[in-house]
Amino acid sequence: MLSLPTRTASRALRRPRTAAITSSAPRPLSSTACLSALADLEAMSGLKPWKGTQTAGGDTTHYLGGEWTAGDSTHFIPVNDPSSQRVLTRVPEATPAVLKAAVDRAEAAFDEWKDSSVLKRQAVMLKFQSLIRENHDELARSIVLEQGKTFADAKGDVLRGLQVVEAMCGVPSLLLGDKLEVSKDMDTTTRRLPLGVVAAVCPFNFPAMIPLWAMAMATVRARFVV
Repeated sequence: MLSLPTRTASRALRRPRTAAITSSAPRPLSSTACLSALADLEAMSGLKPWKGTQTAGGDTTHYLGGEWTAGDSTHFIPVNDPSSQRVLTRVPEATPAVLKAAVDRAEAAFDEWKDSSVLKRQAVMLKFQSLIRENHDELARSIVLEQGKTFADAKGDVLRGLQVVEAMCGVPSLLLGDKLEVSKDMDTTTRRLPLGVVAAVCPFNFPAMIPLWAMAMATVRARFVV
């Protein structure tokens, strides 16, 4: 049998009572948790619901031929809010069938779009530019929410993509051909013709800039992007 000094024994007897009182009190949120919650609320404030995607944990859908479709994917990639690790949405991993459907619809649309006039393509870019400007802040907020970038950095991401869209509004001069007299009786003529369906592999760290580059340049050149 172990005997304790009187002072030590009294501390040991009082300790459970103190622990019980402490455990019954609510634990305050840490400063990190508070900041994460505030950042989450700030990013969500004013963010309109976007078609085809979610911010409350639901699944994002594929966009094929102008329509939103769930496809047949069984594997999903979760997108987390970096400030709180809350799952915003799950992005489906495209199956070979979904990818083939995307290419088939792009090829079908290409047959008509390749014969469109340069002015018609320019009109699409002018409208695209207007929509990006109108939703600049909202696009930036979605980047803040999904990637944890600062709002200023996210706006810069969108701006750098917008600048390429603006440049593509000058498509009538961009698609001019060249003619070079290479010899006294020989000329070389260059014409810019649409190639067809192309693929864009975009990095995650510039979610607006790189896709906007690809979509804008492909559209004015009558190509389709998958």
